[in-house]
Amino acid sequence: MTGKQNFQRAIGFSSPAYLPNALGVDFDYLRDKNETDTAYLKSLIERMPKDLLNFLWVWKDHWYTADGKTHNHDEWGTDWVDDGHGCVTCGYPLEQG
Repeated sequence: MTGKQNFQRAIGFSSPAYLPNALGVDFDYLRDKNETDTAYLKSLIERMPKDLLNFLWVWKDHWYTADGKTHNHDEWGTDWVDDGHGCVTCGYPLEQG
């Protein structure tokens, strides 16, 4: 089951495999110079569903500029635009059904 399918189950109260969540933690910031702690943290990250690790990693690589505005298309399929006054959504992935 994909993250999107799981999310659709959750909002439909249809027994999702796990509760959708956005984990907004910058793991690079939490790491210190201790290689043992870094290895342990990486092992925890690998066990998490990929759709929980969104904002700080995925967003870094998906920004582009068009029409004088900064845009992003996140892993959930949501489109964002920042005109210099903050980000707002401009496309919703679940509209298609």
